[in-house]
Amino acid sequence: MKPEFENIPLVEMDKQYEIEIDGAKAFIVYRESDATITLVHSEVEDALHGRGASTAIIEKTLAAIEASGKN
Repeated sequence: MKPEFENIPLVEMDKQYEIEIDGAKAFIVYRESDATITLVHSEVEDALHGRGASTAIIEKTLAAIEASGKN
């Protein structure tokens, strides 16, 4: 992940993890069961294409899932 994304908070809301950078969002939609979290869809707004936002949202989401104790 690029250093400029490290301090951007990951927000969890409505079965979605998201980050906001310069007013644009990258997000991942998920489904959850007792033991697992399944990633369903990811999207990065056009303003973030080519800036590394996809990598940032993926890495932050995987870290959050790991911290939750789910697979």
